[in-house]
Amino acid sequence: MTKETRVILVRHGETTANHEQRWYGALDAPLTERGRLQVQATGERFRRRREQEPVDALYVSPLPRARSTAAAIAEALGMEPIVEEGLREFSIGDW
Repeated sequence: MTKETRVILVRHGETTANHEQRWYGALDAPLTERGRLQVQATGERFRRRREQEPVDALYVSPLPRARSTAAAIAEALGMEPIVEEGLREFSIGDW
């Protein structure tokens, strides 16, 4: 019997760039207060569901906005996130 693989994608909390409707790509923007609340809520959701839906691995982009979101999930699950350079957003260059 094979184990089913389930992938859960989580976007980082709201950033100042999101709030201003700007696309930052590979640059970073800090989380807003709303974004920090979203991160806390996401961590809590994973904490409540960890018994019913165990998580084997947590991969995260190296960008701080993503790492702060993953940190809340990692704490809720009692695990360390795996920073994966390949998950970094694309740089859109100079327009």
